[in-house]
Amino acid sequence: MTKAQTLENEAEGPPPKGDEGETGADPASDVVQDEIEAEASEGEPVDELAALQQQLDEAQAQADEYLDDLRRERAAFQNYKKRQESERVESRRMAQASLLTQVFPILDDMERALDAIPDDQSDQPWIEGMVFIRRKLQKTIKGLGINPVEAEPGQSFDPFIHEAVTYEEHQDHQEGEIISVVQKGYKQGERVLRPAQVRVAR
Repeated sequence: MTKAQTLENEAEGPPPKGDEGETGADPASDVVQDEIEAEASEGEPVDELAALQQQLDEAQAQADEYLDDLRRERAAFQNYKKRQESERVESRRMAQASLLTQVFPILDDMERALDAIPDDQSDQPWIEGMVFIRRKLQKTIKGLGINPVEAEPGQSFDPFIHEAVTYEEHQDHQEGEIISVVQKGYKQGERVLRPAQVRVAR
């Protein structure tokens, strides 16, 4: 190097410190800053997705609750309709039974009259007509679910379905047994419309 070049370099002096700082930035600090910005940009969508999922779960739970309520109300309404129909049918049957109880005395008289007819006259046309009418009445009553109360001689007296008209000493029957049936009884299902009148041994 010549003396002239050396003097020129000394005249220019060392490079400014500011320029050195701009060209010599720390690479590690730049990496950390990039990671922070990346996490911030990625965190916002994740939080929003979680919030939407929570809202969806809550809406689904509410919908399930409404559906359960609807099913319960529907079941309750169906039970109400069945109960109303059952009560309507029962009310109609009771009305019919109440009307037919007025027929029972007529049927009783007809049976007594037929039982009193001598055997040698049982083939008379008018008697056959009475038998036909009695059979028709009995069929109509049975069609409404009305049946005679069980009452036979020798059967034990039951105060729920029998009515004792007399208590008698009887050598052929033990105490509490039915001696004979005075008047037939009738029931509809488990409901007694008229108890059977009976003579009871004591």
